[in-house]
Amino acid sequence: MRGPLIATIICACLPLVACGGTAGEASIPRSVATRLANETDAVAASLRSGDACGAVKNARLLRRDVSREISTGAIPQSLAGAARAATVRLSQEIACSPPPPPLPPQPAPAPAPNCNGNGHHKGKRGKECD
Repeated sequence: MRGPLIATIICACLPLVACGGTAGEASIPRSVATRLANETDAVAASLRSGDACGAVKNARLLRRDVSREISTGAIPQSLAGAARAATVRLSQEIACSPPPPPLPPQPAPAPAPNCNGNGHHKGKRGKECD
């Protein structure tokens, strides 16, 4: 399950690394693209390590940062739709299942019978000491 999801992450976020285009093409500044690519790598790393909740957190941060870069103009409008859609899709595809609640504490074991060493309670005979 994680393999295809990681591939989806990489493909979905390719618009984010469209930096350094030729003249007349829309591009994202290299520093912004590098930072967003690193954030994408953090999502993938969390998934590879089995930390889906960490991946969700990283995906939300990536989504927030992409929105911010769109609003500042660092991600051009011609790439904004694809970038926004990729981060939304990524956020929706990762499921974080909280860990199960801890088990209730086990009751303390009953105290051992007070035997006097010869198989009897002090002053009484008890089956548990025989």
